Amino acid sequence: MHGARAVNVLLAGPHRSGTTLACALLNQVPGVVALDEPCPVSLFSPRESIPDALAQFIDTQRRSLVDEGRARAQVSDGDHAGKVPKLAPVLQRIPGRFGDQLFNRWGARQTTDRMGWLRLAAPVDEPFTLVVKQPAAFTAALPQLAARFRCVALVRNPLATLASWNTVDFKRDGRARVAERIDPTLGPRLDAIKNRYRRQMELLSWFFERYRGHDLIRYEEMCWDPNETLSVVTPVDGLAPFESRNLNPKYSPYLIEKLATLLLNSDGAYWEVYWREEVRRLAASYL
Repeated sequence: MHGARAVNVLLAGPHRSGTTLACALLNQVPGVVALDEPCPVSLFSPRESIPDALAQFIDTQRRSLVDEGRARAQVSDGDHAGKVPKLAPVLQRIPGRFGDQLFNRWGARQTTDRMGWLRLAAPVDEPFTLVVKQPAAFTAALPQLAARFRCVALVRNPLATLASWNTVDFKRDGRARVAERIDPTLGPRLDAIKNRYRRQMELLSWFFERYRGHDLIRYEEMCWDPNETLSVVTPVDGLAPFESRNLNPKYSPYLIEKLATLLLNSDGAYWEVYWREEVRRLAASYL
């Protein structure tokens, strides 16, 4: 292919924003391979060596795809998004630590993700576009990575993002441990906030702050027109629109109202990308 070249793209975004879906869509595009969170945690320490370590890791992944038709990635034995248990809306109303314990045992979204192999039907030929997704780690290291790699972030309506965070135990506490190790300013910011929901909003604001000046994809626009929006990553054609999952009947209206009230009275960086009216409309859909 005359003029074609191998391209590496890093995909960041807050957890539960649609980055896994974006990878699935991109894997339908000829000449593109998208890997879901393939990087070992050890790659991100020490901070100073992250770009070099990532470059070596990506080279290894590319060779594996060309020689063997496979690469390391997060894989799922079923629905990657997981199932929200029927008790979740009830358990979300129980306050305090006891409510958290009950929710984590009986109401948290169940997933079967594990590190494994993304296997192609056949080895891929160079040049091809390799997309690597690592939401929190790439976000934390973005200032270093953007100087060396093509970086894109995918974001979602802040109310939908926070509602989803409250269905998975690894985000309900409003922490991002890998990101906190990479960005030494993040941990103290979160430590200072005792209320879990406000800590979640502070963390979400941090994500959006890191994306200032970088290419962004809004999840909602990806649903309406995946070809146009994903072309920020690589030329895309032939993908059909699909329904947004921002409105999820398994989210408790009580939780939605609480989160919407806190969000609308906050000044987070997410308001640089979304309008308050978009959060009001989504909240009204639940009530």
